[in-house]
Amino acid sequence: MRTPTQKRSSGFSLVEILVGMVMGLLGMIIIFQVFEVSEGIKRTSTSGGDAMQYGALALFTLERDLRMAGAGINSSALAGCKTHMYDSEANPKVRPPITLVPFVIDPNPLDKNLPDMLSITYGNSQSQSYPVEMTNTMTTPTSIIKVKQRYGFLPTNMVIIAQPKKDCWYAEITGLSDAAGETDQIQHGTAAYEDINKNSVTPRYNGPNGFTDEDGLVTLYEGGLGDESAKIYNVSSKPTRSIYSVDLNTRQLMLDSNRSGGLAPVVDNIVQLKAQYGHDNGVNDGSVDNTTYKAMDGMVDNYSASMPTSPAASDWLNVRSVRLAIVARSALPEKPSVDGGPCDTTTAAPTWAGGTLDLSNDPNWQCYRYRVFESIVPLRNAIWQQDKLN
Repeated sequence: MRTPTQKRSSGFSLVEILVGMVMGLLGMIIIFQVFEVSEGIKRTSTSGGDAMQYGALALFTLERDLRMAGAGINSSALAGCKTHMYDSEANPKVRPPITLVPFVIDPNPLDKNLPDMLSITYGNSQSQSYPVEMTNTMTTPTSIIKVKQRYGFLPTNMVIIAQPKKDCWYAEITGLSDAAGETDQIQHGTAAYEDINKNSVTPRYNGPNGFTDEDGLVTLYEGGLGDESAKIYNVSSKPTRSIYSVDLNTRQLMLDSNRSGGLAPVVDNIVQLKAQYGHDNGVNDGSVDNTTYKAMDGMVDNYSASMPTSPAASDWLNVRSVRLAIVARSALPEKPSVDGGPCDTTTAAPTWAGGTLDLSNDPNWQCYRYRVFESIVPLRNAIWQQDKLN
């Protein structure tokens, strides 16, 4: 029994406890709602920033190679030439011929809306850029080549041999003189030789049958014929051929280069790649319909994703620039605005100067945010050609 001097114990009633719990739950709901909104904003900002970085890096990589396109091969004699190469480390060793041009756009054969494949070719010779004339006529596909002058040619250099109305061939220089001390020779043998540092080198690009293609057809070049003579072009110790594409499974920009050793990813979260040739149609003749042109004037008149079915040398020489678009996407998908509803982060496909950039190859493409990176790259080595066609 409590005495008068004892104080009554204080505490919370059941009602007060229940009211406190309700207020706490309401506070937690508000906190989580604010956290969800802020986390969504953070995710969107971060993903958008990632897309900016991916796209900028992809565009920089492509622009860098495109500005080199055509170095060492910017000549009308080589434009569009069917070019062969022997490679002892390839299978088959005589590679399928390529069309020797600075830049080629290969649309996807299954669907033109899918990403393009871009092929870029250039040399990196630092001393010899202008072709030299061949002075002798080959009697066999392994005959030694003689030229008017061989300044800038060194062992290990790769050269391209071209002559009007004949296929072109790559060759590896293995020596510049024989035991007699000849000063006008370019040898392309198969025996080991010494480079400028006295290191022993085994030729990789000279076949035992010389300039004999995969069908057994032999090319013999002729010299001493003036403009009709074969010409020798020095394109460096290892010319570059880079092929860019987009892997739609991994969403990566891929690079297949003879300098890097094969196919490898370059940039993540790239979902589309489109390019167009910048054609120089020439000086307009003043006709009413503006469809007839005279000689080239160095200005781009229109952009097109295609070339003629059988392009001539003049068609390749008329290409002055490349217009390209790269689409990068956010790394993470975003939730629909309505729970359980369809994705609506992006409701319309992005566009560029060449039209709409189709992304429907991914059924969930509307769940992501996208950035389009667009640029026009002048083919400076094509603009500064060594010679022109009449």
